[in-house]
Amino acid sequence: MEIPADWDPGVLEHSADGGLYRLEDELRPRLFLRWRPLKGKTTFAPQAALEAHFERQAKALRKKRTEFEVELNVPLPGARRAFGPGYLGYRYRAGGNLAAGAAACCETCRRAYVLELTGTGEQVTAKLVERILLSFREHADGAVRRWEVYGVSADLPAHLACTGKRLEQGLVRLEFSGPGERAALVRWSLANVHLQGRDLTAFVRGQYAKVIAREGLQLVEATRGGHEAVALVVKRDTWARRLRARLRRRAPRTEPTYLACLVWHCERTNRLFAVEARGNVFLDPHALDERAGAVRCCSVEV
Repeated sequence: MEIPADWDPGVLEHSADGGLYRLEDELRPRLFLRWRPLKGKTTFAPQAALEAHFERQAKALRKKRTEFEVELNVPLPGARRAFGPGYLGYRYRAGGNLAAGAAACCETCRRAYVLELTGTGEQVTAKLVERILLSFREHADGAVRRWEVYGVSADLPAHLACTGKRLEQGLVRLEFSGPGERAALVRWSLANVHLQGRDLTAFVRGQYAKVIAREGLQLVEATRGGHEAVALVVKRDTWARRLRARLRRRAPRTEPTYLACLVWHCERTNRLFAVEARGNVFLDPHALDERAGAVRCCSVEV
């Protein structure tokens, strides 16, 4: 879906029982997504899903003594394409805030969800609802999926799912996995602080010291989009490693054999970026650079 560049993650929780994702601007929450899997032959009931959602909202608002007015069965032009035929649209007002959203269920992966756009009355306009809320798609269109968070923007293969994250001050790390493949995107802000007067090679050697020793990697000078870069690739591709990779291709759930990494310094944004890739095919610096080409560092498109 289309997300404004100045909205950042405020909450991200996920488990086998469902999850919660909330985006915020500088002043308030703006977008809310809660989902859960439907078990067995359970039939999706949008009315029941919204009752549980509104009960959570009302409980918080009662503490603030804020009035809460709900309107159900609100038509959202174009929502059928975004949410499917079984969606239930709604709108509610709480004090000076307005929210518009929908409860729906993806029949492909059997996940029920509530998606909601919030803000002041001037912010939740019909135009904004159409631009953001109705740009939602339950699954990625085509072969790639775009991921954007805190200045990290990348187009990754659609079969890779986000399986881990670290969102800390100065550090963002997103981890992805798919059959026989693992990947990670890393971004360090304030590169001058992390480098501490060292060159990029010294930073990479210190940051990945344990991995270099464990995986038998070597450092190779490289470039990434005109930026100074350092690649970490396997020092020697032995027959034993090739045999192990061949066997693990038949068991995609096992840990892939080869690990490679490309780290670069974007001086324009004063950030360091890294793409880590693990698979059962040897990645040389050229192939690694192609993988890193999916990441945008100097500008994040909206």
